[in-house]
Amino acid sequence: MKLKKLIYSVTLSLLLSINISGCSTSMNYTPPLEVRESTTVILRDPFEAAWTNSVRVLGGSFFVMNNVVKDSKIINLSYSGDPEKYVDCGHVAISVREGIGTTTYQFPEARRSVQFKLARGFNTSIVDRHMSLEARINILFEELNKHETGVKVVVRYMVTRTGTQTVTDHINNRTSTLPLPPLSLSFNTGESASVKDETTLTCRATGEMEKALIALLASPYTQ
Repeated sequence: MKLKKLIYSVTLSLLLSINISGCSTSMNYTPPLEVRESTTVILRDPFEAAWTNSVRVLGGSFFVMNNVVKDSKIINLSYSGDPEKYVDCGHVAISVREGIGTTTYQFPEARRSVQFKLARGFNTSIVDRHMSLEARINILFEELNKHETGVKVVVRYMVTRTGTQTVTDHINNRTSTLPLPPLSLSFNTGESASVKDETTLTCRATGEMEKALIALLASPYTQ
């Protein structure tokens, strides 16, 4: 009886070693491509009319209007929410090998919420990762002449990663949940920012926010 238990114990231990110790994770990161954002537009109106039209269309948009300073010719807006459309942080591909099987995860790093698995040695973990965007926008007006007003869009992007990692220790049969290390990047229109994580993560604007704002500003003149 003792011999059978010993054989069973050894067999179970060997199976555990085969199934778990063969676990590994490989990660491939592709950084974002550089883009040229369109950040200026000329409104075919004198300053007073261009200003009035701009305040009206921006006030009716999903951007939050914070400050309107006519004397300084500045309108300040903000945006909070999903970063994927407005920020490119590259693309990641993760391959997780467990025993004889391999699972692959692929997603843009700027995706708002993703869940994936990691495996290293005798530990596996489930990662719940979240990305958020805070953007501060300045709309700058310049009176070009009696009939035209120039407008420039400048955006400050602030990208933040949060989340948790639930780790299972298969040797000691223990599970614990830990917060992911905090990660934040800030950059302006036309710039990028990088931070060292498991690899060097780089983020930059896609140009879509600037494009949307310029389309709003130009909309009274294209109808």
